[in-house]
Amino acid sequence: ERGSFDSLTAANGGLRATGWAFNTSTTNPIFIWVDVDGTGSAYRAANSLSWFQNVFPGAGTTHGFDITIPKAAGPHTVCIYTAATSTPLGCKTIRVS
Repeated sequence: ERGSFDSLTAANGGLRATGWAFNTSTTNPIFIWVDVDGTGSAYRAANSLSWFQNVFPGAGTTHGFDITIPKAAGPHTVCIYTAATSTPLGCKTIRVS
């Protein structure tokens, strides 16, 4: 599995994480695991990305994620992994106002 945790920004009352993830052996969307401050949930990386097929021929286009998670004001650490193989896509920190 491959992917990228592209951005983490403050959103109204929380945070927003974007990126992409896919399994090289299928065109089907996969699940990612999003851990915020030690507590996680699974999300599907299934948003359409028009550029994806050009970069990864044969992979399809539905491998993006754009997730908004409500969080209280303060600092937060977000780590994202592919759900099936726990491949780390990265960690980022942010302060929610």
